[in-house]
Amino acid sequence: GHLVLSTMHTNHAAETMTRLQSMGVNTNEWLNSIELIIAQRLLRKKCQECLTGCDLCHQGYNGRIGIFEMLSNHQSDQTPQTLWQAGLEKVKVGITSHKELVRVLGTAK
Repeated sequence: GHLVLSTMHTNHAAETMTRLQSMGVNTNEWLNSIELIIAQRLLRKKCQECLTGCDLCHQGYNGRIGIFEMLSNHQSDQTPQTLWQAGLEKVKVGITSHKELVRVLGTAK
């Protein structure tokens, strides 16, 4: 077999399958070939020095952290974590803010 890595412009991992179909790719040709689909976004991290703005940050944020949504052909029966859920985990532990999550992802769907 061959390892092929590619990017597609979709909002969520699950939309990749719809995008492939809209491009005219036969479902039977890719369904058993795809091992993993990952969607990712970057969220700004809260500045741990001030949280409002200082010489180390930009308006209370310093650096970025990734959130990920993964779909795998080998997943168990568990529901995959969405980008929104991954972002809420970062909000809960204080890494980023709810406002930043909404800025990047929009409102919860």
